[in-house]
Amino acid sequence: MGNFLTKWFGKTEVAASVPSETRMIGFENANTGHLWQSPPQRGTLDLLAAYVDSPAFRTVVQRVVQGYMLVDFYVAEEPDKKNYDHPIIQLMNNYNPQLIGSRGRALEQKYLETCGECFTIMFRTKAAGVRKFELYPVPPTWVKVENRPTGRVFIVRLGNEFFEFDQSEVLWRKDEDLVNPYGRGKGNGFAVADELDADEYAQQFAKSYFYNSVVPQSIATVKGS
Repeated sequence: MGNFLTKWFGKTEVAASVPSETRMIGFENANTGHLWQSPPQRGTLDLLAAYVDSPAFRTVVQRVVQGYMLVDFYVAEEPDKKNYDHPIIQLMNNYNPQLIGSRGRALEQKYLETCGECFTIMFRTKAAGVRKFELYPVPPTWVKVENRPTGRVFIVRLGNEFFEFDQSEVLWRKDEDLVNPYGRGKGNGFAVADELDADEYAQQFAKSYFYNSVVPQSIATVKGS
């Protein structure tokens, strides 16, 4: 646990590689002689990057998350009695020393809306006879899920090291993939991947157009006109 936490706070960025396939369509470009290609399908890492790069996608996700953050969490001990001091509520309000509860819940929901799943590692500590819990949300691209005869395990990659946790130590929330409901989750980001690509390429075209002083690459004229 200590080694994992040391690596956690000692790293600021982890690069994950998510392979994607390029789909080909048989339509030849008359100028280059090359086959036209459709863009590579967005993977989980691409969707996480889209939340940073795409204003439209970020706005939609943020609006959903803001609605979720308005939910009032409490423990109903009696029909008319709400307990806001229950240990579970205290944990939800203070994930870990680096992340307050509201930001932790928002981070989990962003992963869920974007990629369709979120993983939160639960650490149990004990100091002065008092048991304490801490929650650490991690990006889905860091996690590999394996089903073994002894049970499900979660392998978390942090840099060049791997840490293994059993299913009692990880909270896995997901939006089930209808094609494979027992596999990894699939979120709204996958459903709007083509729309994200179209918006991104349109913006890049407009940016390049104005950057080049609105001068077209070529002009077609008709002789004698």
